[in-house]
Amino acid sequence: QKNLYKNLTFEVNMKRIGNDVNSIIIRGTPFPVYGQNQWKSGYYFQYSNNQRFRVEKHVNGVTKVLKGNTFYTGIKPNDYNKFKVSASDSTLKFYINDVKVWEEWILRLHSVKWESRCTKTLPAQPLYP
Repeated sequence: QKNLYKNLTFEVNMKRIGNDVNSIIIRGTPFPVYGQNQWKSGYYFQYSNNQRFRVEKHVNGVTKVLKGNTFYTGIKPNDYNKFKVSASDSTLKFYINDVKVWEEWILRLHSVKWESRCTKTLPAQPLYP
């Protein structure tokens, strides 16, 4: 489901079984999609069961890693975890199980679209080696 907002807090409880990746995508453009059904533009907040998360910015299909693969013991492997992104004006805040793990200040303000998804990482290009 996709919605349009200027400011919001989006949270979701997600459970990942296996080695693939779960994601929250916010402040982006979902169409046209590229690659493995990725949004053309947006901020990706991703995690995997090896207790790593990352934050990426996608612009017109080009990825910039803002916070690289970061080990965080607060991620519960093979169990439910609460992930939250708060978008307020020029600030994005990223939380795992109610603990802020990253904050990003952005210059360009735009409306917020969001989506949560479970994705399958291609074996040839693992997100978290």
